[in-house]
Amino acid sequence: MDVQRYISSGIIESYVAGLVSEQEAKELQEAMLQYPEVKQAVDACQQDMERYVQMFSLQPPKVVKEKIFELINSDDLVGHVTAEDATEKSASPAMKAYTVASEFPEEEHTDGARSWRWVAAAAIILLLISAGFNYKLYTDKSELDSKYQALQVEQSTLMAKNQVFQTKLSDMDNMMLWMKDPATKKVMLPGASKDHSDYLATVYWNPSDQNVYIAANNLPEPNADQQYQLWAIVKGQKEPMDAGVFNMKDLEHPMQKMKQFGDGVIAFAITLEKKGGSEKPTMPIIVAGKTS
Repeated sequence: MDVQRYISSGIIESYVAGLVSEQEAKELQEAMLQYPEVKQAVDACQQDMERYVQMFSLQPPKVVKEKIFELINSDDLVGHVTAEDATEKSASPAMKAYTVASEFPEEEHTDGARSWRWVAAAAIILLLISAGFNYKLYTDKSELDSKYQALQVEQSTLMAKNQVFQTKLSDMDNMMLWMKDPATKKVMLPGASKDHSDYLATVYWNPSDQNVYIAANNLPEPNADQQYQLWAIVKGQKEPMDAGVFNMKDLEHPMQKMKQFGDGVIAFAITLEKKGGSEKPTMPIIVAGKTS
């Protein structure tokens, strides 16, 4: 027999794991008796397997441990009388001696099987731990994914708000530049009567680009069915010209754009009309102011 080749064939590992047939186990047991190297390799494999079990083992409860050992030990006690038993009873002393000598490898095989059972138990425990760990990772990942999606939504919202803010800021800058234009006129519209002496509005008008803006500085809030309307008094026109209606307390647009007017406007005035405005003034003038 090529001992080294036999050892490296993997039969020893299968034997310790309890995965060989009866014939293979018998051949290995005979080789263990005949070749010390084989016996040494089997012992080393069993020790490695036991160290692996100890490395990953968990201490079972005492009651469970006792029941497991009781179950393992019962394998040697439970059985029926077979032809081999009868042969042993009637065997010669020489055969009995051979049987006794053969019991040593059988014990080794039994020890290997027991060790393999512990390996299987440890593997199951490790599998359960791994499953729990994987579930924890999956849960954490799902939670992180949800948080990431929420952050993405929040980021998109902030970006949209920032875009609106940047647009408003740009509009304000443009408005400031327009108001500083020498061609832009600031027309103050104070109260037109003693009853309205504290009323005030401001019109910004640029005859060059014809843009008109109004700021309601101090005007009372109208009724729900009423609205303030701006009028332009234009040279050569018999009636005031509609410059549009505007809303009060519009924080988004404190400077409200009105209808355009070029040269010829000599004054602006405001009346309180029905909601939506009128073609011509139907109510008394509340505030008014000349352009020059």
